[in-house]
Amino acid sequence: MSQTAELPVTAQDAAAEREVLGLCLLSKASLGAVAEALTPADFFHSTHRKVFKAILDLESQGGQIGPWEVAETLAGDEEIRTAGGAIFISGLSDGMHSGASVAGPCGLVKKLSERRALANLVEHAARRSNDAAVSNTAIVEDLAAGVDAIREGYLSAGRGAEHISAVYKDVGPTLDRLGDGSGAMFGSPTGFPALDAILPGFVPGELVTLGARPSAGKSALAAEFALRQAKAGNPVVLYSLEMSKQLVFLRLACREGRVDFQTLQSGKLTHAGWSSLTPALARVSQLPIWIDARPVVKATELRWRLRSLAQREKIRLAIVDYMQLLRGDGENRTVQVTRISIELKAAACELGQISGGTLISVSQLNRLAVGERPQLHHLRESGQIEQDSDVVMFLYDDEKQSTSVQKEKFLEVAKQRNGPCDRIKLEFAGPCMGFSEAATKWS
Repeated sequence: MSQTAELPVTAQDAAAEREVLGLCLLSKASLGAVAEALTPADFFHSTHRKVFKAILDLESQGGQIGPWEVAETLAGDEEIRTAGGAIFISGLSDGMHSGASVAGPCGLVKKLSERRALANLVEHAARRSNDAAVSNTAIVEDLAAGVDAIREGYLSAGRGAEHISAVYKDVGPTLDRLGDGSGAMFGSPTGFPALDAILPGFVPGELVTLGARPSAGKSALAAEFALRQAKAGNPVVLYSLEMSKQLVFLRLACREGRVDFQTLQSGKLTHAGWSSLTPALARVSQLPIWIDARPVVKATELRWRLRSLAQREKIRLAIVDYMQLLRGDGENRTVQVTRISIELKAAACELGQISGGTLISVSQLNRLAVGERPQLHHLRESGQIEQDSDVVMFLYDDEKQSTSVQKEKFLEVAKQRNGPCDRIKLEFAGPCMGFSEAATKWS
């Protein structure tokens, strides 16, 4: 649609656009700040878009940037000539001085550009909703993708290169916490002291991949992490792509009450079992845990869902169970999983920026021989998973142990971008789907 004809006057500010251009003509420092935040498309008026593009072109060519240089670049443009040509361009900086701050007008131009984008997005969705040949799913997915793109602009604003002194100020509170003698670590404690001796906790912005064979207990361990984080007061979200919300809740409650999950499902739970489960149900229901069990979602959709929830609830741990059930674009499954992995890494980074959270992605492994120890190349379908993950952990059985109710398993840190690799022993209580740390660390 025509922006000039149909959008309200409040969706643009010609004075702010002129001020931004004028300061760009006067100061390279202002131009650098504006070029990091705006593109020519962010300007409402076409003459302003053309002037800004000419400024950027001159900058990229290493040429002198001033009113006359820009006017010469645009000398053949009829619209610029009608607006006044060189006089119009030189007048953009009238009354300004090079030391003025560009942050205010630049921020306003960006805000109004995003407002126009929202208006266009809603108008486009409304127009498609009248087309019977277009499915509701297609409309919602396109709308979500558009909102996602606009959110990208929100998140990227002000996140360019910073002087190291500003980074020092940002990291100061973390250093104070690490040095106050309380034993605090860089990330949130995992709930397993032996694992925290290898990892610095769950580090903000990191993507942790938890891999295991089918039915090895990876979902139960992911739920264990969630439960322990939530009991420590950290908000958690579980994206369960294969179990319902009700089943996820009951598994958490059975773990909390140490109740046999299968016995509960079969309707054979004893009076003593109910006595343990009932208070556990109440305790778990009060924990800061969110469960999203909508099946077969696209990785891009999950990313914006997580971002929205993290902004509202300050999520500290997000768990995706499991990544191979996500959908992604691509001509084959390897390409799709590659793109899913890239989206999950981006989601982890955004989670770290928004709320200091970590993302755990549960992943299937390719089939292993009996007794074979998992390796990084066993991650199913794509080497991109290994590349994007900051930490890769494998859960697998101790084949030397005989099958029992309490079964020892290994949890191995097979990759850690910023630390050592090692493994610990965990005890798996199968009936209540829970894990606890073994008495001694494996050596």
